[in-house]
Amino acid sequence: DDDDEDEEATGDIDFLSSIEVCLLYKCQALLMQNWDHVNYVLDKINKHISKSSDIDFGRVRQYQLAGQSKHWRQLIMVSDFMDPFITSTFKRFGLWAIEALE
Repeated sequence: DDDDEDEEATGDIDFLSSIEVCLLYKCQALLMQNWDHVNYVLDKINKHISKSSDIDFGRVRQYQLAGQSKHWRQLIMVSDFMDPFITSTFKRFGLWAIEALE
């Protein structure tokens, strides 16, 4: 089944929907690994929950249900040096408010 393979490949990522503060510390060490993994995880953060089983909706914030989680999340990236990959990732996933104001 193609659906089963897709689900296995992506795994259960619903827990990422509740992240409100994302701190990437020592980004220079992550650069020595596969930076695409960082972009993949940041892309999956604050997506809508795909499975509603085992969820206590009384604990879910209203803005999460409204699909506004990405506007509330704080992204903090710390590195010993500037790098185009880090800058690009931060602009893509962290500066939505500045871009919206321009």
